[in-house]
Amino acid sequence: MELGTDTPAIWTALHEAHQDSSAGGRMYWLRRLVTTKMTGDDIELHIDQMSSNSERLAALVTKAKPLTVADIHATGLINSLPIDWQPCISALMNDDE
Repeated sequence: MELGTDTPAIWTALHEAHQDSSAGGRMYWLRRLVTTKMTGDDIELHIDQMSSNSERLAALVTKAKPLTVADIHATGLINSLPIDWQPCISALMNDDE
């Protein structure tokens, strides 16, 4: 695969090669999927962004690490916390369990 100097393609390839399958990675994409709001009036762009969020979440869900009701509950809880809880949220999202 020759990427040359195509920075976006290089970044995408690097990101896909090192996808974060930790609980934080799944939680991040679940949060993106359920909290993304449409901005502007381009519905096709919004649908594409939502599809991308869904695909990225699906890529992290495996038989060994399924998406569970507990993951959804934790994501809802984190979404409900005020911004001053951000350091705690960041620590939780970087935890492998």
